[in-house]
Amino acid sequence: MKVDLQQSSSLATSSVLVLSRSESAVQSTSAIRKLIAVHHRIVYGFNKNNNDFAFVKTLNTELFKIIKKHSSGNPVLIFCSTRKSCLEAAEQLVKDYKETLNSSSRPASLAWPKPPRTSYTVNDKRLAALIESGVSTHHAGMDQQDRKLVEKLFLEGKISIICQSPPRSPSQSCST
Repeated sequence: MKVDLQQSSSLATSSVLVLSRSESAVQSTSAIRKLIAVHHRIVYGFNKNNNDFAFVKTLNTELFKIIKKHSSGNPVLIFCSTRKSCLEAAEQLVKDYKETLNSSSRPASLAWPKPPRTSYTVNDKRLAALIESGVSTHHAGMDQQDRKLVEKLFLEGKISIICQSPPRSPSQSCST
């Protein structure tokens, strides 16, 4: 699932949260099984107050509930406009995840599966704390070794959520 925070220039008082989810559906025919990609788009609108910083914080507090409702345990990419907003969104998700984990004994109430314990070396201590909860950031300001580790863990299913900003140049996009 992809979450994209977008602000419409024509809607000065609101912002839009766009969710896109691609799923695989297997359909059986007489001789062949076909893999069909189904694409869903869900749009949430939120009223914007006069303070942009408070508004972004409001959107971040809604992410956990929206992911829980729509991701069905699938990996999620959250596209943020800045590196700082990536970190803020990721930290809010971890906070909400840990609150849910501590308050519930049922794993079904979690928005994404609890990540398996793995050993890895991360240069950024904040990133290490995020990865323990199955969340990460991915942006151009990251150490290259950390960025590659995040990509590897995401592909292996050990990270479920990535908060990502757009790359500055093609050389800083995903390396896998």
